[in-house]
Amino acid sequence: MLMADEPTGNLHSEQGRQIMELFQKLNREGTTIIQVTHSEFNAGFGNRVLHIFDGRIELPENTARATMTEIQDAE
Repeated sequence: MLMADEPTGNLHSEQGRQIMELFQKLNREGTTIIQVTHSEFNAGFGNRVLHIFDGRIELPENTARATMTEIQDAE
């Protein structure tokens, strides 16, 4: 498991993209990645995105990125 809090925050954009691609590769190879980010671009690299608002995980139907699978899983 790899946990990353704003892993690209202080990097040049190209370096940040390379880090995100490395995370994707590691994930495909079986590593669980937990990333905290404010970047929608970085979040887009994930297989599952959870949104936190006021310290609580929002229900998928309340987020713009929810998929039907996530909504069904929440029910």
